[in-house]
Amino acid sequence: MLAGREAEIRKLQMELHKEHQGNLEAARHIEQLQAKIAKVSQAEWEKIKADEEQERKVYAKAMKEERNVVKCACLGEVENCARCDGRGSYTTDGYGNPVYA
Repeated sequence: MLAGREAEIRKLQMELHKEHQGNLEAARHIEQLQAKIAKVSQAEWEKIKADEEQERKVYAKAMKEERNVVKCACLGEVENCARCDGRGSYTTDGYGNPVYA
């Protein structure tokens, strides 16, 4: 019984050592990335942020303008359904939000 516990302790120590090594590698990688980031000028950061913001706005606009027809769970059997109003399907934007028009 004692030998089984000792083996389990050794196994857990090995796992702990392996995880510690993984953490050290991750920390080294983070340091390397931070060194690369430090080389970027403030003006370049502002340009990158502005470009990313513009891309996000374009993507959001495209998603809002996208239209998908979704079959309603009520199958058109509920006359006063909040989603389809009894039609059996409804239209959503790119995010999945119902569009009422």
